[in-house]
Amino acid sequence: MVITLFLILKTGTQNWTPYLLTMHYQNTFKYLLTIITTALTLNIMAQEKIVQTAGRDQLGTFAPKFAELNEDVLFGEVWSRNDLLCLRDRSLVTITSLISQGITDNSLTYHLQTARKNGITRNEIAEIITHIAFYAGWPKAWAAFSLAKSVWAEDEKGEDAKAVFQREMIFPIGEPNTAYAQYFVGNSYLASSLHTKGI
Repeated sequence: MVITLFLILKTGTQNWTPYLLTMHYQNTFKYLLTIITTALTLNIMAQEKIVQTAGRDQLGTFAPKFAELNEDVLFGEVWSRNDLLCLRDRSLVTITSLISQGITDNSLTYHLQTARKNGITRNEIAEIITHIAFYAGWPKAWAAFSLAKSVWAEDEKGEDAKAVFQREMIFPIGEPNTAYAQYFVGNSYLASSLHTKGI
């Protein structure tokens, strides 16, 4: 069955199809095609391109090749390989690299904002920068903390007890589970345990 399916996919001939469909393998064949289609779809979704236009907007006429490499290669190819490294982890590596080099300009601010969008929390960034301080230097960490505080500033305002508690949790509380509330006594919540930003 698998060898026959491989021959069909490899040779592209149609003469094997009626044989498979008339045999009792018809349901298995449909199931395998569904799995293959789903796997290809998920792979394509994981390869979704990251769109960045800052290079062309700021340097397009002055340094067009640099702008092209920034958008098409760095963001269009490297940042878009989510199947190899998720966006959250790419953000972590990038901010660590920038802080370690002492780069605390608008590029670090941009990447801190991106890290926040990619799921790095206020507590995590504080721990990341504290850890970096011992390897890259105390003054670099001080400079990075002032930028990080401004990026995560709204996390400190208007928080309720649930939000404060959830930040400290390994697994988030999530949203109220109203769909299955009839099966539970008290409150039930659902939250994804995966970082789905990069999926």
